Amino acid sequence: TNRGYTVEGLAALLCKTFNGKKTLSDLILDLEREYELEPNIFSKDIAVFVNELENNGLVKFNSTPQG
Repeated sequence: TNRGYTVEGLAALLCKTFNGKKTLSDLILDLEREYELEPNIFSKDIAVFVNELENNGLVKFNSTPQG
């Protein structure tokens, strides 16, 4: 599509962890622990972000881990 996308901040940190071996929930928990974030504070933002990634064909999430 020749469109560029930029992901910054916590969203970029989360994207770096996408490897198919853990669930999205587990990745979020890991991020919250590592950066000492309040649990579930970004749940709504993450849901919107992930939905946008999928809708733009940038990622495909599986129902179960693949590794």
